[in-house]
Amino acid sequence: MANTIRLVLADDHRLVRDGIRSLLSDAPSISILADVASGDALLEVMSHYAAMGALPDVVLLDVSMPVAESRIQSGLEAAAILVKTYPSVQILFLSMHEEAEYIINAMKTGARGYVLKNAEKSELLEAISTVAEGRRYFSNEVAERVMGSFAPPQPTANKTDVLPAPTLTHREHEILQLVASGLSTKIIAERLVISPRTVETHRTNIMHKLHAANTAELVRIALQYGLLKMTP
Repeated sequence: MANTIRLVLADDHRLVRDGIRSLLSDAPSISILADVASGDALLEVMSHYAAMGALPDVVLLDVSMPVAESRIQSGLEAAAILVKTYPSVQILFLSMHEEAEYIINAMKTGARGYVLKNAEKSELLEAISTVAEGRRYFSNEVAERVMGSFAPPQPTANKTDVLPAPTLTHREHEILQLVASGLSTKIIAERLVISPRTVETHRTNIMHKLHAANTAELVRIALQYGLLKMTP
């Protein structure tokens, strides 16, 4: 790898991309080749550099990029494609999501690291340099989140107090798995050949059954009940 790290940035928010460009503008070891707002645009840029024989060293990627006109709605999905298509390129996630479920799913794509968007400049530079060398990088906060998710459950005084796992239909299981993968309602509807409204109805029913207030909580509770398949 050259001394200068060639980087492509993918985030659906223009302000975030501009902010990162500004933050890294005085880092002589990093050259930002391009910044894109969607998974589709990211794959197009990668194909362009592959044709030139000059692939970037690192892709700095957001976990979720719900751009309406993009076929790929999830940074997780884009990362999985990149890892298989361009194995020499290292993936580093930069996300606002600090829940263990998001971090674990991100790393299962084959990415090398995960950094939170509230990271200091020095930490982001270290993360980029580390994954560019093919090594893994997790901030202390991210590592603690992941390790905490594997902590054994606290013993209860009475085992009869533990509620049984909610019963989901086959379709609800399918939608839960896709939601946990970070896919949008539109993409889930297309994959299952059903309407977006039907997806939302099932999603509402699942959240009601699991007593979840939002998607992150839904995934956490589903994992606790063993309702999700954590595919590699």
